[in-house]
Amino acid sequence: QVGNNKVICALSGGVDSSVVAQLLNKAIGKKLYCIFVNTGLLRKNEEVQVVKTFKKKLKINLIYVNAEKKFLRKLEKK
Repeated sequence: QVGNNKVICALSGGVDSSVVAQLLNKAIGKKLYCIFVNTGLLRKNEEVQVVKTFKKKLKINLIYVNAEKKFLRKLEKK
């Protein structure tokens, strides 16, 4: 039971997390906040499609984090 609390959902853009996000959205609405992190390892224009679908079409609260440069820089150092 969510009550007055908020819920976060890690969104990868894949089928599993997308279905969970949509089900949660139907169940709790604006109490849901999805977080989508661009690691730089996405398919071409995938981040645009995810934002367009979840934020604009489905009206889900979406926090988009562009960590591409930071993430790839860290991978180079390994």
